[in-house]
Amino acid sequence: MNVARGILISLVVIGHIDIPTYISRFIYLFHIAALFFISGYFSTIDVTSWRTSCVSCFKRVGKLYLYYLTYEVLFLLFKNLFFKLGFYAEGVVYGGKMIHPDTWCDLAINFALIVIGMGREVMASAFWYFISLIFTIVIFTFIRFVVVRQSLIKPERLELLLIFFVFSLGCVCNHWNIYLPRIAPACTLILPFYWGYLQAGGRINLKFNNLIVLLLSFIGLVILSNYGSISMNANMFPNAFFFVLATFCGVYMTIGGAKLIEIHFGTITNVFRYIGRRSVAVMIFHIFSFKMVFLLQYVMGEIPYSAVSQLLGNPNGSLLWFLLFLLSGIYFSIFLFRGVEKLLSVLGKQIKNVLK
Repeated sequence: MNVARGILISLVVIGHIDIPTYISRFIYLFHIAALFFISGYFSTIDVTSWRTSCVSCFKRVGKLYLYYLTYEVLFLLFKNLFFKLGFYAEGVVYGGKMIHPDTWCDLAINFALIVIGMGREVMASAFWYFISLIFTIVIFTFIRFVVVRQSLIKPERLELLLIFFVFSLGCVCNHWNIYLPRIAPACTLILPFYWGYLQAGGRINLKFNNLIVLLLSFIGLVILSNYGSISMNANMFPNAFFFVLATFCGVYMTIGGAKLIEIHFGTITNVFRYIGRRSVAVMIFHIFSFKMVFLLQYVMGEIPYSAVSQLLGNPNGSLLWFLLFLLSGIYFSIFLFRGVEKLLSVLGKQIKNVLK
């Protein structure tokens, strides 16, 4: 699954580069749902008791929340410096809101929003994924706990009913434009998460090795991309059937494609496996890593310095610049993450020594 995850994380980076609309629409149809499928595949939750359920759930969501909290706060603390460096431009709309340098009051408010899972620092624009995944895991753990503790209804049937009920809530929010950030996407994405869980447990046993289905999945996504679009961050999609079909095609194409790569292309397999194992680093730092390429474009006279404040990577139609944005978004992110983690580890040790 690490190869598939590596492919999907690469698509996340590509989706944040200024590419032709038809390509971005294609990617956004499935890449987040497929990532949730993989998360569900590796979901192991002990629900034998309330205590074990809480401990098991906390082990999964605790690490995700810690990553989210640490790096949202880090980007928040550097926000005003980013303005001075020109990485942000005052009065420009990012993510649907106009940003400006923080006052002490703004800093306190934004910190509080981050703590409750509502943070949205510009450099951390992909972090909504962590919080939605946390909500999905918590909801799924509760469903599993309820199912195994009752004896009135067949467990598998009740589990399926509750999953579809939660999924329906996500669809209702989409249909009626009910704005529940992080929560509504979590409800919708519980379906691919559950599919991954069932696949891992053998209750669904797709082999993902049928070349005809793989080809039809790709064709299906191409067709769907001409009839609608999906934005999981905003929980927006044409309808439930469209979402389910796009999810099935996307998951099958990704997992099946990953298996083909593993069989026939050893070097490419190792590359995607390396990326997949470091997907958190790429998710955290790829937007910031784009700034390094913007600075290179400025030094080479390709753009004015004011253009460094752009959020999405802008290759200006050049394949070379596109590749630099992609490679920077992946490999510089991994390098930066390692450095920051080591620095935080050293600081943590120093603080413990001081407290002793």
